[in-house]
Amino acid sequence: MDQSIAQQKIKDLTTEIEGKIQQVNATVCDLLYSLDLQEQGGKCDWSDIVQKFCSLSSTFSKLEQILRKPGIDFDDNAKLLKMTQLVPQIVSLEHDNTLQ
Repeated sequence: MDQSIAQQKIKDLTTEIEGKIQQVNATVCDLLYSLDLQEQGGKCDWSDIVQKFCSLSSTFSKLEQILRKPGIDFDDNAKLLKMTQLVPQIVSLEHDNTLQ
């Protein structure tokens, strides 16, 4: 496989994976907010919470499909990613109060 094609394929895959992970993050934050509201005695629509869990399930399924769909000259994208080192772009040892 041509090196530039492989690099572009890896870039596209990581961008797609990052997008799905951002969707998961947003849905989990929404879900936690709804559950926190319910815990504090607020009114919470349970159908909305069930919908958020369904959305999470769907996003995880799509993420799995991204890793399994056929890649160029590869059986699946998982094989392509196994040959690649992915390094986090943002790492911080500082305590983040917004994550609590």
